[in-house]
Amino acid sequence: MEKRIKLLVVCFFVIITLFEAKGNGVAPDVKDKLQPCNSSRECGYRRCCVIENLKGRKKRSISFAGVCRPYGQIDSVCVVENQYANANVFRGWCPCKTPLTCIGSGITEVPYGEKGTCG
Repeated sequence: MEKRIKLLVVCFFVIITLFEAKGNGVAPDVKDKLQPCNSSRECGYRRCCVIENLKGRKKRSISFAGVCRPYGQIDSVCVVENQYANANVFRGWCPCKTPLTCIGSGITEVPYGEKGTCG
């Protein structure tokens, strides 16, 4: 009887942990910490390096070009020019994940270019 109770308690905590991870959508350490990058190669699988602030970097500051972000999913915001770019660092948003493409909205946002939605 005592072994069954211990097993139930362990199962309960495992289930709670799984629900918490699923509810967040991403692992807590990935969601809370933005990984700085100078190239998409530094970001890992299904992620790219994005410049969010296109203003010039100060000469004396030690900083990175951008931060790692996931590739666009269905209905994610994207920039049409990024979709087929062969770049190490992207402006504003990552390209859409293959086989999705960035469908332009006709609205241009300076300095990024035409915004769209992954679809």
